[in-house]
Amino acid sequence: MKKIILSLLGIVVVLALSAQVSWAWEKEQGVSCERVFASIQNNGVGRNWNGVVNANGNVVVNTSGFDDSSNFVTVEWIPTPGFSGPVEATITLSNAGENNNGDSNTISGNLDCRESNPTPTLTPTPTQEVTPTPTTAPSTNTGGGSTTNTPSCDDQKPNQPYNILAVAGPGAGQVTLTWGPPSGPVSDYSITYSDDPNTQKWGVISTGNVTKYTISGLAVNKYYFWVNAINGCMPGSPFGPVTVGGTGGPIQAVLGLSYTSGEESLLPQLFQIFGALTFAGLGFIFFKKNA
Repeated sequence: MKKIILSLLGIVVVLALSAQVSWAWEKEQGVSCERVFASIQNNGVGRNWNGVVNANGNVVVNTSGFDDSSNFVTVEWIPTPGFSGPVEATITLSNAGENNNGDSNTISGNLDCRESNPTPTLTPTPTQEVTPTPTTAPSTNTGGGSTTNTPSCDDQKPNQPYNILAVAGPGAGQVTLTWGPPSGPVSDYSITYSDDPNTQKWGVISTGNVTKYTISGLAVNKYYFWVNAINGCMPGSPFGPVTVGGTGGPIQAVLGLSYTSGEESLLPQLFQIFGALTFAGLGFIFFKKNA
């Protein structure tokens, strides 16, 4: 009979312990500078819970509540930046109306949340926009006083034109020049002329990109012509001198209102000869009659 009673008491004790332990299904916990926490899962029966977090011996979190679900109940604390010291988190489940009868989960450890080698924050320096300074050619003044900047030109120097021909006309006091365009880039031409083959006295600054041009307003004289090719801002070397009726150099010719195509008209000479003969004939008749 005693053996039966003892056996029954043992079964009751085992059942009681099993019922108390089965309150909590799962437990979770962690200690880091990001989070200190302790969690415990209720088994769906209504129970009270209490959570406490200590840091450096001070209570930093103390919270409680009631839960009748199967969810986790959690107590947590986020360490302040630079914290260092021991921490402990405890979450406890207990029967309603009971203080020290339940299941708990506790986690503890030491934290050092100070930065050992803090990385300085770099503030980017704003990039300043630089305005380029215009480049000017060096001064050519070597004798003191005010300086003058010489303009520069990077255009290619053109070649000389060829087959330049000067023809009198189409009107009186006019000469028409024609020429062949040189190889390479050309954008314009200029013409100079003179009554001296060694000095270029007058000229046409720009004829345009043509190969024929007429000069007007010429008096009776002998003229010499030069033609110069231009590429952008770069002039070439003038070709000449050329006179009316030929190419490559001066040829005898006189221009003016009394001349056509560079050849002298015979009309003035014919009038002079006719006048002289008439005067001589009349004189001969006069003397013969009076003799």
